[in-house]
Order: sequence, then C-alpha cells, then structure tokens
Amino acid sequence: MGFFSRKEKLVAPVSGNLIPLSQVSDPVFSQGMMGEGFAVEPTNAKVVAPIDGVIKSIFPTKHALTLTSNQGRDLLIHIGIDTVQLKGVGFQVLVEEGQRVSSGESLVIFDCDQIKAEKLSDVVMVLFPEDKGIKLEVSEKKVSEGELLFKI
Repeated sequence: MGFFSRKEKLVAPVSGNLIPLSQVSDPVFSQGMMGEGFAVEPTNAKVVAPIDGVIKSIFPTKHALTLTSNQGRDLLIHIGIDTVQLKGVGFQVLVEEGQRVSSGESLVIFDCDQIKAEKLSDVVMVLFPEDKGIKLEVSEKKVSEGELLFKI
C-alpha cells in the first residue's frame, strides 16, 4: 500500500449550493486556469477547513488561503470573486500560517453584506492549483458546512 493510496475526505467549506466551477462567473476559475475544484454559493458566512492539513499561507487581503493536506496536496480556498478589492475589510481570519487544522474547523468568517454591497460575488471556491490528477464529479445540490463531498 503506497503513501498516496489512502483517500482523503473533502468536506463542504460552507453551507449553501454546491456548483461546478464551470458555473462561476469569473473565467479564471470557470475555465480551470486555477485548477480543478468546486464552488459553493454560501448561505452562511463561516468557512471551515475542507480537509485535514496545515495552513500554508493566508493572503494579506484575507479573502483566500492555502492549505496543504496531510498527503501533500495544496488547496486554495478563495472567498468571493474580485474580493481582493476589499483589502481585508469584512474578513476575519481565525487561524495562523503553520497551524494544523482538521476538516470542519473554522478558518474564516466573512461579511456577506459587505461583499454584496460592493456588488461582488461571495461564492466560495476550493481549488487544487497544482494537482492535475484530480477529477471531481460535481453535481449541483444543497450542502451543509462540514458535509462529506468527495474522497480523493
């Protein structure tokens, strides 16, 4: 049994409507330029870790972070489209770089109203920017924060 043969569980980072990346309005994400993944149109404003791992980096604008899973996969968790423009306003990061997290653990709280007031999308995306071997079959459905979505 090889090191990478054990499947990792990937859970919903936020409650809402699970959608394929192809339905995201920004072509950088919808056309897969940032890697394979999925998106959730949120119904709450708390993002949790979608997988067990370590926080690799937190963007200065707090709208995105990267996490390295226990099996070495890098994930990008990106909150909203063009939310970098908010310069961190409306985002509260609850973790630190280098911190070990478990799936379902709270990472970021964001202000949906602030994002929508700026006429921006609050869609939450989980992407695998460097792992070209991952293929996710994403069907649109309602999901709850922490709900098992995939085994990768």
